[in-house]
Parts: sequence; C-alpha cells; structure tokens
Amino acid sequence: MELRGLFQYLGNQLKKGQGIELVVLQELVQQMANVQYTENLTEEQLDAMAGSETLRYQATSFGVTRNNKALFKSANRLRDSLLPKDEPKLAIPLLLLIAQHRSVVVINADAPYIKMVSEQFDRCHGTLLQYVEFLCSVVTPPSAYAQLIPSLDDLVHMYHLDPEAAFFIYRPVMRLFKCAGSLDVFWPLDNIKTVTNTSAILEPEAMEYSGRVILDLGSPHKSVMWSDLLETVKTMLPSKAWNSLSPDLYATFWGLTLYDLYVPRNRYESEIAKQHAALKALEEVSDNSSSAITKRKKEKERIQESLDRLTRELCKHEDNVSSVRRRLSCEKDRWLTSCPDTLKINMEFLQRCIFPRCTFSMPDAVYCAMFVHTLHSLGTPFFNTVNHVDVLICKTLQPMICCCTEYEVGRLGRFLYETLKIAYYWKSDESIYEHECGNMPGFAVYYRFPNSQRVTYGQFIKVHWKWSQRMSRLLIQCLESSEYMEIRNALILMTKISGVFPVTKRSGINLEKRVTRIRSDEREDLKVLATGVAAALAARKMKNLEWDILI
Repeated sequence: MELRGLFQYLGNQLKKGQGIELVVLQELVQQMANVQYTENLTEEQLDAMAGSETLRYQATSFGVTRNNKALFKSANRLRDSLLPKDEPKLAIPLLLLIAQHRSVVVINADAPYIKMVSEQFDRCHGTLLQYVEFLCSVVTPPSAYAQLIPSLDDLVHMYHLDPEAAFFIYRPVMRLFKCAGSLDVFWPLDNIKTVTNTSAILEPEAMEYSGRVILDLGSPHKSVMWSDLLETVKTMLPSKAWNSLSPDLYATFWGLTLYDLYVPRNRYESEIAKQHAALKALEEVSDNSSSAITKRKKEKERIQESLDRLTRELCKHEDNVSSVRRRLSCEKDRWLTSCPDTLKINMEFLQRCIFPRCTFSMPDAVYCAMFVHTLHSLGTPFFNTVNHVDVLICKTLQPMICCCTEYEVGRLGRFLYETLKIAYYWKSDESIYEHECGNMPGFAVYYRFPNSQRVTYGQFIKVHWKWSQRMSRLLIQCLESSEYMEIRNALILMTKISGVFPVTKRSGINLEKRVTRIRSDEREDLKVLATGVAAALAARKMKNLEWDILI
C-alpha cells in the first residue's frame, strides 16, 4: 500500500472540511501500531492509565506482546511514511489538520441530525487522541517529538487550535523544561533539596526553583523560558479571566497528568503478581525437549524483564508524585492570592480548566477530580472546595449535560462520579471530615476569607442533601425533555454515577419512574440505555440498605 499518497489524500480532504475518511487513519494506526482508541475502558484499565508506560501497555495491549517483531516493523513503516528523511513530512501537518477539523466539525458538519454531528465530532476527537499517542510512542526520545511540534504560541495563534487541543499536543514538550544548571530535574519536579532537620524553616526564596526553568532543544531551536510560556498562556484567555485565575495555576493544571498526582499501587501490584504467576507456571511445564526448554528460557527472560521494569517504574512513580506534590505545595500560595475577583474563581476554573479537560478523555476526567482534591488537600488559599462542588452541581451541570456529545457526557459523568465519591467519603464519618476538611481553607464559610470559620459537619450534611435534590431535579428535567440529546445524555450520565447516586429513596423512585417510561420509547437506542440505567438503579437499591436516609 502506498501510505504517503493515502496520507496526502487525507490531508487534502481535511483541508476541504471533510473528515469522514479519518476512520481509515484510525484503522491504520490500530492495525499497524496497535495503538487503539477505546472509550469503554474497564475500571482496571482506567486505573492503569495513571501508571507508567509498562503498566499502561500491560493493561491495554489487547493480547499483543511488546516484542512482536511484525508489529514493530509495521509501526516503523507507518512512522517512516509520515516522517521520511528526504521528502516533505506529513506527520505534523496531518496532526494540525485533525486538530483544526475538531474545532470546526460541529459548525461545518453537513448532517441533518444532531446525533450525526455528535458522532462526527467524537470520531475526529478520538482520532486526535489516538494519533498523538501514536506519535509519542514512535517518535523517540521525547526531545525528537518536541523538535517536530510547533511552539504553544504557534499552535494557538498561528494554527488557531483550542486551548485544550493545543495543550494536549504540547504537554509532552512541557515536561522537557528544566532548571538551568540541573541535568536531571525536569518540570514539574521540584528542585528543593530535602530538609533533614524537620525544625528547619525554609525562607520563601529557598522554596523557589534554583535557577531558571528553560526549554533548550539545541540548534536551530530557540531556547524558551518558562516565563515566555506564561506570557503565551496570558494571551489564550480573555483578559477578564485573569481576574479570577493566574497563568501559573492555568499552566500547571494543563501541564500535569494523572501520573503526577496518583499512584495506582493496586494495579502495579496486580501486574507484578501476574508476572510472578506466569514465571511459576513456566517452571511447572513438564516438556523437557530442547526446543521447549529454549522457548521457556526466552519467555522467562521476557517476563523477568517486564517484572523488573514494573518494579523500577513503581518506585519511580512514587518518587515523581512526591516530588510534584512538594513543588505544588511551594507554589500554591501564589496561585490565587493576587486575583482581584475571588467571587468568580470557581466559575472561571470550571469554565476554563475543568470542563474542557474533563470531557477530553476518561483519564483526564479522573485527573480533574484528582487535581481538585489536590488543591483542597494542599490548603490552597481562596480555592473553596465546597463552593466548587456547589457551582458544579447547582449552576453548571445541567447546561453541560445538554451540550455534550455522547462520549463527552460519559467523561463528564466519570468526573462527577469521582468528585461525588470523594465528597461522600468525607461525609461518611465525622472523624474523617474533621481530619480532612475541618481546618482546610476549602471549607471556609466565607470563601473570600480563607481564614474565616469553617463549615461544620452538620452543615456539610445539609449541603449534601441540597446537592442530591438538585441533581435529582435536573436529571428528571432532562429525562422529561422533548430533546433527544438531553434524554440520551442524562441516561449516559446516570450510568456513570450509579455507584454513588441517588442517595435518597425518594430520588431513586422518581428517577425510576421516568426511566421506566423511556424503556417503552420507540427509539431503540434510548430503550437500551434506559434498560441499563434501570438495572443500575435496582442494583443500587439492593446494595444500599439505608437508601431512604441521607446519613
């Protein structure tokens, strides 16, 4: 197959605004490089996506071994077709065209039904996720990828990409910024020497990075200072947005990944146990022919290599999360302190950060909830955790449900599930609440004054009741709507949050009545979704013996 001609054709079609052929690119990347895009990850796979490269590969390899020579050869052929040595390189133009098409597909889609427009957007977005993952896997080392990618300023202002798409493409490059004079401390790791004397008090100057943070890719690329990146960031949003956000917080939010905030220790240990079991199974094989012995030896070496790699990467991951947290702890006090309009912090944060990213991918949805929890646990001044959840549920959730595509609302549901799971954990016991929330700025009654009195446990229970009632009402409104997308999106959201919602018997009964009506709808896809939601509601009713009370 002449791949270069095919890629040129895809590029020409995207220039015309035609993205239907992107399914061809999806299939090529999947079949030739085993980079698959799927929205339906299991809980174990989603948890593993927070881990190292080996853990992610083990969880999502779909039965293909890492040392598959045919796969390695076909992936390299695909890469070389996109990045030939002596011909025009199509990899980055194609990437930019896909990202640009994603921005306009809803506006320019030639489709009679909104469901079809939604599917076109989801297909284009899925192709972007898959294609960037492919490029990052075959263009190594990371500095080689960075040399190909335009600057963040160009991505936003020359190629007019949305901030979320621009940061998604540029995020691997951000991790190559490092402290001048330090060979091994890359952003977002901290560069603070460990203080062994716990009584020592560090001066503010000592809590900063020692030296300048810089990206130096060598000639002919110009060095980029972190301050230059922040100047670009300032141009990405309307000036009034910076009254309630800071470029530092914005860049940090978009630059970090789930790997920086969370260690899926259970997944690491599970995969390590699988490798040990595989070794034990090989030792019990009774075939002692020379060919079998040779084959077992090679297989043992492969398994042992994976085992050693997983063990090393677990330690490295734990060190990474600890280092990132130290850095965030040093920076948190200046993220929102200088914002003149503290009343709008949570609305701007949701609009500019959370919603664009939590609907970007399933791992990003989990990341957003983790990042909010990190802001809370660090005691970030002027970030009010209770107000964040309140604005999310009471002011912004229903509009978001109505304007999401099918896949986006699933990711939104995952973010909401993770958010509510944390909140319900705090509510579960007064001692837990007092330990994790009782003295935190995020639970200040007057959120313009972080040191004001705190929300009591009893008040928090009442707020939970309010959130539950509000969610029930807005979901019922969506289920009773005449708009197909509202009904479908509400059903999808309910499947994602069924593990934590509803929390009262009355809400459950009212929702069940509406879902039962939809099960007799003539639209087959709604009937299927409603049947699944009804089963989830029934399962929740069986699990929760105190379903009719809030506490």
